[in-house]
Amino acid sequence: MKNKSKIELIALAIIVIFYFLLVKNNFSTIIYLLFIIPTAIYFFPIKVFMEKEVENRNVLIGSTFIISTSIMLSYVSYILKEMNNGFKSFLLIILLCNLFFIYKFFSKNDDKKYMHILITFLILLTIYK
Repeated sequence: MKNKSKIELIALAIIVIFYFLLVKNNFSTIIYLLFIIPTAIYFFPIKVFMEKEVENRNVLIGSTFIISTSIMLSYVSYILKEMNNGFKSFLLIILLCNLFFIYKFFSKNDDKKYMHILITFLILLTIYK
């Protein structure tokens, strides 16, 4: 596992822990917001442009978009407090797409599968908070 992958994995683990603390213990929303915005921006537009040698660029774009969207929707769901069925359905669709990427990265034996497993936990925490 490369250093960049380890840092990304640690950042996602911190986001999952922060969200759990935010929901259960009224953790500061400002600290959570200040941490998720740069992380979400890093994953979608910046990481796509930084990766030079990629087998399938569409998989990278979809993977990073799912990660970034899941991070931002976790904060939106916290702000909304009560989620309607449309929002929950959208989160379930993102969860299914995320499970597809877990399967894809497991079959390739890629380390990105761990990031998607953490995002699965974040989505499940978001839905069932």
